[in-house]
Amino acid sequence: GFMRPYLVPAALIMNIEKRHWCFHLCPIGTLFDCQAKVSARPWHLPRILKTVPILVLLFTAVAYFKISGDLAGPADTLYDWYTALFKNAYSPTILVILIALLLLLLAFRIRRSFCEILCPVGTLSNLILKLEGLPFKKDAPKETVTQRKP
Repeated sequence: GFMRPYLVPAALIMNIEKRHWCFHLCPIGTLFDCQAKVSARPWHLPRILKTVPILVLLFTAVAYFKISGDLAGPADTLYDWYTALFKNAYSPTILVILIALLLLLLAFRIRRSFCEILCPVGTLSNLILKLEGLPFKKDAPKETVTQRKP
């Protein structure tokens, strides 16, 4: 609710170096780490599913603006995403509860299942960290034709 506009940017800032938020402060990640320790050998997300977090991040961005528009306009239950996902301000629908239960059960086998599949903060942080590691033109050596030695 009220803390989201402050918490999400703070989490992104804390993740700039070594993903401090994700591995030390996130309550969901901590819960899922504890669940993974119960399992004998937790496995990671298969390579074929590595694009799912990016698709979820895009869906989250679209859903944010769609739900904001739904709340600003007149009530239309046919195309209203807010009505589909929430019964009222603090009560989720059965779909949301089932997805949460599925993630909790997956956490016994997949290490940090929510973090690997659905967390938009972790996905955006991963993308930013990958972009930081790319060599840009300003980092390239500035060698000109006159400076080269034969």
